[in-house]
Amino acid sequence: MSQKFYGITLVNRRLYILLLATLTFLLLNTIFINTLGKNNLEEKINDIYGSQHISCIIEATYFESRGEPVDGWKAITEVIINRSKLPGYPDTLCEVVHQNKQFSYRNGDKKHKLVYDNPQKLYEISKVVYQHVYDITKYPKHKVLPDCVSHYDGKVFKKPYWADQMIMVKEIAGHQFYCKK
Repeated sequence: MSQKFYGITLVNRRLYILLLATLTFLLLNTIFINTLGKNNLEEKINDIYGSQHISCIIEATYFESRGEPVDGWKAITEVIINRSKLPGYPDTLCEVVHQNKQFSYRNGDKKHKLVYDNPQKLYEISKVVYQHVYDITKYPKHKVLPDCVSHYDGKVFKKPYWADQMIMVKEIAGHQFYCKK
């Protein structure tokens, strides 16, 4: 149901969320089918990780570092991949991303509704994540972080409680990246 407000048609919140979700889905399909499919990059990455798992990385990268430079996006992507390979963490990328209380945008709330409020940024991050995952799979020297990095924090003024058991190895814009001692 819609209302008129000074000649502008307003839609209710549920319809707005449905429209936004539909636009996001269409945008992601456009990215994956039109842009990335041209050089078979999507197929190569999906053979290694699976498309659902790459979508999980894109989700986490968008919500954790959309205000960061490109190296920040790459670093978040690498932390997720590193965790999936380290003991004590889930084996799949989606399980790593959805692990309880590991990423601030999820805050352990499984019913949390994600709103992609910047489609252009989502598009840019999607392209970078796909390309970077491909690059580091084929050319490990393209990594921006060491393989041991399993944690990061975006709080510049307050050291996290778990940082005493870690060594900070790199800082990119607003995030500090850590390896276990």
